[in-house]
Amino acid sequence: MCDFISIAVPKKATDAASKRRGRYYAFLPHDNPTLKTQLPADYSAWVLTKGGCSCELCVSIGSVPRKASATLDVVLRDDATEILQEIVAGLDRVFVYVHHYRGDISTEQLPVISRERRKIEAFGAQTPFPRDSLIELTRR
Repeated sequence: MCDFISIAVPKKATDAASKRRGRYYAFLPHDNPTLKTQLPADYSAWVLTKGGCSCELCVSIGSVPRKASATLDVVLRDDATEILQEIVAGLDRVFVYVHHYRGDISTEQLPVISRERRKIEAFGAQTPFPRDSLIELTRR
């Protein structure tokens, strides 16, 4: 099916997040219950798409784009990284999760293979990270 990039921000920042719009991009609320259980209670998840999915915003390393495997790392394209940097501006902590969905994105059981903490400033374009890993980006 398709990759989707989920970004979780503090609920106090959802007003700003909901206004995040760009030409050809959408930033929409994402209420998958298995993802929600992995996040702090005061965070809300959003999905960043271009068209109907996020396939054009990330690429699997070591594979043909759009060919997904939970064992492959992924990188965000430059435009997706710029959008992520705009979203995290002024925030101390956000979460990023990329999954290759095979069904309904609101109900599919999501595997969280690992959790990683990284500095927001060090997370740039072409920074690889494992698919199905919950990446906590923090300023601390």
